[in-house]
Amino acid sequence: MGEIAALSRAFDIEFNKHYEVLPRLAHDTDHDAFLNHYRQVQRIAESIAYYASRLPPYASVHRILAFGDRLAQKGEHRLALEACYSYVKNLNIHTRDVVRADELTCLSWHVQACYGVAVCEATQVLHHDPQIKHPDTLSGMVACLRQLKDALALVLPSEQLYWITLNGTLHIYSLAKRLLTAGFVAQMLPFLVFCVKALESHVIFSTSKYLTWRTQLYISLCYAYCDVREHGMAKQVRVCAGARRGAK
Repeated sequence: MGEIAALSRAFDIEFNKHYEVLPRLAHDTDHDAFLNHYRQVQRIAESIAYYASRLPPYASVHRILAFGDRLAQKGEHRLALEACYSYVKNLNIHTRDVVRADELTCLSWHVQACYGVAVCEATQVLHHDPQIKHPDTLSGMVACLRQLKDALALVLPSEQLYWITLNGTLHIYSLAKRLLTAGFVAQMLPFLVFCVKALESHVIFSTSKYLTWRTQLYISLCYAYCDVREHGMAKQVRVCAGARRGAK
């Protein structure tokens, strides 16, 4: 086993060891439990930083992104943000020549990191104001949506990265729906329009496999236009959606 392979295996083992004993924090967590959680978080952050500094990007970046996804799924959004997604995003790896990684791979890593940053930041914003009652919460959510849109725009020209485009529309819709529920239709509308156009930009999304998702976006867009009294635009969306179904 080579040095890189050995370090990579050690990275996996150490992360899994700390991840498995990382406790979930409850609202009524006592002081000792909080301290234990804090120590475990620090160990994970230090471990990721240690191996990231010793492994080349082709061996470390995809691992760090996967670890970030697991931490986020466990509710550790701050840790995922700071130790994983922000680290990879700040590498700007899509602008560099990376050994054993082509341009599309590097672009996919960068965009996935940008998605992770935006989603984790939005989760933290909503944690303090889930009903979006404060103006700062609204502006924070719009900023996160803008981050997602900008990241998705980077991969739109690449048909091979269609799955990252799809994931971007899912992330945008998820955040936009929170604004819609809170009554901020006008603020979320441009991002929903962008999602629809993103799906329309790739031939693969015209297949029946993605019909349900396209239909959901069209319906949401129609309702959003009606909410802001843009009935003409809502009609155009319905006509466009019907034409595309007819084309199938």
